[in-house]
Amino acid sequence: MQVIPSGRATDPGETLGDMESARIVIVATLELPEITPAPAGNPNFPDTTLPFDVSSLDRQDSWEGQLQSTPVRYQGRFRVNDQYLRLDLYVGSRGLSAELLNEAQLELCGLRVPQG
Repeated sequence: MQVIPSGRATDPGETLGDMESARIVIVATLELPEITPAPAGNPNFPDTTLPFDVSSLDRQDSWEGQLQSTPVRYQGRFRVNDQYLRLDLYVGSRGLSAELLNEAQLELCGLRVPQG
């Protein structure tokens, strides 16, 4: 597992471009951090609680800006701990095997979101 500290720039193309088929990359982004606490009732960021579940993410086989070597992305937007959050789960193969699904779920269970 690689954790990139907050505020440190990294090249997503480098991380995703070198991704092996049996790997996942999870990117958690605080959306609209200037709006804290984030108001409830935003249809773009439904309220949820931790831990996150892979099944709450939408599968996207293609998207604008997709790197050719990144076949699948699962994405979700949520309001949690008074923060708006976007989750992107990139999978190095065309789908989540049982092993990758388990790994992704374990990582999502460990995700912490600061209180807004």
